[in-house]
Amino acid sequence: MIEDAPEVLVTPLTSSYPRMIREETGMWTMRLEAHDGAAWMLDRPPLIRDRDRVTVADIGPGEVSVRVVRDGGETTTTHRLLPAQT
Repeated sequence: MIEDAPEVLVTPLTSSYPRMIREETGMWTMRLEAHDGAAWMLDRPPLIRDRDRVTVADIGPGEVSVRVVRDGGETTTTHRLLPAQT
């Protein structure tokens, strides 16, 4: 992850998050949404639980870093961005 990449906080909500979409190819994707309306369609879902603190940072063309913090520690994964679903 790029150290100076700004992160956007995403708050998981039990009723609507995470939203996974199974495509015809059999691939699972995940759409993350921030309170300001920003959204990202990830190539695969990160492991996120209801009370995790989740942040997203743009790290390069077509790539983001997703950081998940919970009581037991934190994980950071890199994801390719997919075109938004209609």
